[in-house]
Amino acid sequence: MAIAIVIASLVGVWKIATALGSNIVMKILAIVSMFVPLANLIVLVMLSMRASKRLKEAGYTVGLLGARR
Repeated sequence: MAIAIVIASLVGVWKIATALGSNIVMKILAIVSMFVPLANLIVLVMLSMRASKRLKEAGYTVGLLGARR
């Protein structure tokens, strides 16, 4: 079960980084940093902030429970 969670997490980070237009080096760096205890939190917060900014630019309202038009 834990292996499936780790794989799902890594795939999710890859997909978000791809959707945000990150280059291959940044994607690989994000994946590798997911195995470092404090760095993974920093990467997740940075990806979340970039995704929220992109959603706001597209006209969505971003809140704690998700995004709405």
